[in-house]
Amino acid sequence: MQINIRKELTYGEKDKAIPAFARHFYVYIMTDDAHSLLFVGLTNDLFRDVHMHRDGKMEELPQGKRVQKLVYLEYYEGLSEGIGRRNEIFNDTLINQVSLILQANPQWEDLTPGLETTL
Repeated sequence: MQINIRKELTYGEKDKAIPAFARHFYVYIMTDDAHSLLFVGLTNDLFRDVHMHRDGKMEELPQGKRVQKLVYLEYYEGLSEGIGRRNEIFNDTLINQVSLILQANPQWEDLTPGLETTL
């Protein structure tokens, strides 16, 4: 399934449009600059969560730990699908999590530039 993220999201084989107000969920992985810490999350407001991570306001992380780079992203229409996928990635081994990132983003580039205009 190919996903294009923009104001009106499109998905699937028939490129069916989803209204901007529709519920949507993102499973994402963020990391620190050294790639020594991975955070797997689920949100319906990716822009907000990325900024909360960068500002150190996410309670799930240990005190003093911060992830700065969004390195992996998946889109889901249903909450239950998103939760299932988030749990699958979260409970997987570190090697498999890194492999997932490397397949989609081999340079570990930060995917956040332009989020304001694409979400």
